[in-house]
Amino acid sequence: MQIFYCFIFITLLMYLSAPSAMADIVELDNGSKIVGNIEKILEGKLLIKTDFAGDMTIPMKRVVSFSSDKPMFVTATDDEKQFGIISYSNGHAIIKPPDSEAVIEKAGLVAAWPMGVTDPLASPERKWSNEAGVDLLGKRGNTERISTGGKLKASLSGPVDNLLLYLRWYYAEKNEEEIDDEITGGVDFETSLSKKLYWYSRLELERDDIEDVELRTTLAAGNAYYFLKKPDHVFRTRAGLSYLHESFVNSDSETTIGIDLGIHYMYQPDDWGTLYTDITYTPSFEDLSDYLAYHESAFEMPLSKSDTWKLQIGVANKYTSMPIEGNKKLDTIYFTRLVLRWGVTSTDKGNDFKERAGLKSGLGRNELMKLDPSSSKNKD
Repeated sequence: MQIFYCFIFITLLMYLSAPSAMADIVELDNGSKIVGNIEKILEGKLLIKTDFAGDMTIPMKRVVSFSSDKPMFVTATDDEKQFGIISYSNGHAIIKPPDSEAVIEKAGLVAAWPMGVTDPLASPERKWSNEAGVDLLGKRGNTERISTGGKLKASLSGPVDNLLLYLRWYYAEKNEEEIDDEITGGVDFETSLSKKLYWYSRLELERDDIEDVELRTTLAAGNAYYFLKKPDHVFRTRAGLSYLHESFVNSDSETTIGIDLGIHYMYQPDDWGTLYTDITYTPSFEDLSDYLAYHESAFEMPLSKSDTWKLQIGVANKYTSMPIEGNKKLDTIYFTRLVLRWGVTSTDKGNDFKERAGLKSGLGRNELMKLDPSSSKNKD
C-alpha cells in the first residue's frame, strides 16, 4: 500500500511540474535562463511571458539560444513564412514542421509568433469608426423656441492615413419664425509623409438659408504637422492653400483663393472624459481681412463602460468677416449632444510592443533597463 501511495505522489508531482518542463527556454549571454512562453519576436526583441515576472522584453542580441515547446510561425530575411517548433542558436533557427520529419534551417530571424496571433509583419487593415450625435432643445413661455442639431461622422483609419466623412446641421425657430437653418458636409483625407509630417486635402459644402448662402464650396490642400500624436493627447497644425466659391440666392457669386490654416487639439486625462478643440481659418489672398473662421470646442464624457454612449457639451462659432448686408458676423451655437459610437478604430492603446512588455509586467524601471536600456523612453 505504501508503494501505491508513493506511486500516486510521484505521478502528481510529475503532473504539477509538467507546465514548467513543457515551457519555452531562453538562454542569455550571461548564462542565465528564462523559462516561460514566447509570445512574439519582432524588431530585434523577444517578448516572453513568465510566471515570476509577467511579460519581459529581451533584446535578441542578448539571446544566445532558445527553444519553443509549441509550433510557431517564423519569418527570416528571405521573407518566407514557416511553421514549426523552433530551435534557435547564435543567429540560426532550425524549424521542425509538425507534419514532417524534415527540418528547415533559417538564418537572420526576423519575426516569430504563436498560432492564433495576428501576423505582426502584415500591413494593418483600415478600419471604420462611426459616430452619430443629436441634440434637441425647446423653450416655451414669453417666447417659444425650438432648436435641433446634430453631427454624423465616419472615419476610415489605416497605419499611415485617415479618411473622414462628416455632416453637421442646425435648425432653430423662435415664435414660429425660422432663425437658423444650415447644413454642412465634408470629406477630409490625410496621409503620412514622415513620422510627424502629413499631407492633407479637404472638401466642404455648406448651405445656410439665413445667410442667403445657396452653396459654399471650400477646397483646400497642404501639410499637417503633429507636435503630439498619442492615443490620449493630440496636437496638430495645418497650413495650405484654399479655393472658396460662394453662390448666393439674391446676389452674385464670389470666388476667392486664399490660405487654409487649422488647429486640432485633443486631450483625454483619464477614461472619464475627453476635451477637444478644432479651428479653421481661411483668409483671402486678395484681402486678408476677408476670411471665414470656424471653431468648435467640447467636453465629452462616457455614459457607459463600453464607451458606446457619450455626452458632449460644447460651443461652436462661425465667423464671417464680410457677411452680406443684414447678417451678423458671428454665429454661436451652444450644444448638449447625445452621441452613439460604434465600429472600431486603428488606434489600440497598449498594443505597442515595448509598452506591453514593460508597463504590464510590473517590473521596475531599473529592472527593465538591465534587459533593454531603451526602455527608459517608456512612459511612467
